[in-house]
Amino acid sequence: VGGLYEGSDVASGWMTGDSLVVTQTVADGLAKALIVAILLGVVGRRRGRYTAGDILDGIIIALGAWLVAWILLVEPYAAEENLSALELGINALYVPAAVPIIALATIFLFTGHVGRLANWAATAAFFLHVFGDLVYAIGEIHGIGSWAFTMADLFYIGTFFAAGAALIHPTAPEIMGRRQTPRRELRLPSRLVATACSLILPVMVLTFVPANDHADRVVRSASVLALLLLVAWRLHQSTNETLATQNQMLAMARTDDLTRLPNKAALLEQANDVIDDVWRTNNQPAFFLFDLDRFKTINDSLGHAAGDEVLRIVTSRLTLAARAIGAVVARPSGDEFLVLDASPDSATTALAHAEMLHSVLLEPISINQGAVFVTSSVGVAAMPKGRPLTADELFRQADIAMYRAKDSGRNCIALYDKSMQDRVSHRLKTETELHGALERREFQLFHQPIVDADGGRVAGFEALIRWRKEDGTMVSPAEFIPIAEETGLIVPIGAWTLNEACRQACEWHREHPSDPGLLMSVN
Repeated sequence: VGGLYEGSDVASGWMTGDSLVVTQTVADGLAKALIVAILLGVVGRRRGRYTAGDILDGIIIALGAWLVAWILLVEPYAAEENLSALELGINALYVPAAVPIIALATIFLFTGHVGRLANWAATAAFFLHVFGDLVYAIGEIHGIGSWAFTMADLFYIGTFFAAGAALIHPTAPEIMGRRQTPRRELRLPSRLVATACSLILPVMVLTFVPANDHADRVVRSASVLALLLLVAWRLHQSTNETLATQNQMLAMARTDDLTRLPNKAALLEQANDVIDDVWRTNNQPAFFLFDLDRFKTINDSLGHAAGDEVLRIVTSRLTLAARAIGAVVARPSGDEFLVLDASPDSATTALAHAEMLHSVLLEPISINQGAVFVTSSVGVAAMPKGRPLTADELFRQADIAMYRAKDSGRNCIALYDKSMQDRVSHRLKTETELHGALERREFQLFHQPIVDADGGRVAGFEALIRWRKEDGTMVSPAEFIPIAEETGLIVPIGAWTLNEACRQACEWHREHPSDPGLLMSVN
């Protein structure tokens, strides 16, 4: 339509000798050709990057623009009686022909790289072209003066330069899809405002501009119906997209990214469902908590990529073996794997299943850097008969048993029993009391004489630390020293011990100046 229109103007200007009209029209036609070329190139190269929502939003905006253009421009022009069929067809379709450009430009803006200069220049070229057509049509239909045509020509010239800027800018390859960069869409509020305006403006125009005849009412009704159907389709599509996104986010929140196994939360939820059915099956569901021994050594020596490869191979082995007994494998954290086995009817059966799963990790694991050997410490916790536990409680028992297996030398299996819980509770109580023991002055040094075997004289003393709690209970160093070392309290306790031993040695030297060789040993 634009080509026919420009062709008639060129022919008219050529015959009348009006070179200005010819020049302006040719420039206008070149701009239109450039716009079409850009749109075809973008659509062809970016086809796979559009979503259904992008396309529907563009069509909705374009259809709203068509409805406004029909009521204000096309229908009044079509009612003219002194025009030939060719003139009527060309001029009546001139503005509607810009509607696809509005749709494509909107889609392009919604899916482009916001902030890229070439993107904004191309979008400006599209809409300057549309504005030029709009102003030209208003001047042609309503006869508001020659200034409208001059203004339209300015828009067309701006279209030409904006399109040229878009093509020669360094970011132009991103627009044409030749260079892939992370997609950053137009923000949602901007999209909503544009789509809402495309609905509100036609409603306002329909309200204040009555229909002229039956044909006008038919076109309006058909356009409104199409617009409503598109909006309903868009809402349906948006709802489905939102639900799909929510399901994807839920799956991501319940799945380990590296191994694609369920995470701890997902498996505990499944375990609670299994526990709820215990009264029907009379089984004793069990948790097997695997912790890979010294896995940090693999990460530190071979790199995290090798560690990830090992984890995937361990996942494959455990999953295959667990499937044979109807169990489910999850990955709670770094080098831990949790297996839910709903089939055991006794703790003995649970232990046998754990031993079978443990055996699949005894074979060497082949990775790109060579073969590595991975062992595991396994904690087993089975549901006790007649006293159902929650999944969290059962997992805590498996965790306690796993640490007991590590304390027993690693690469072994430990079945939870009540004594383990008592031991852990006692250790926690001891650790808590140890934090304030130094301030409460509960530590004491006992001095064991060091006797010279040759002369039988006392050559010195060895300082031995003891912990006497407020209630008078004596705690063995074999019990609290390892806890102090793990918690870092050994540093202030050691400093106090050295200071107290030196103080006592000085005091004895003052009391026995005749024996200057007296020694004090702190180990």
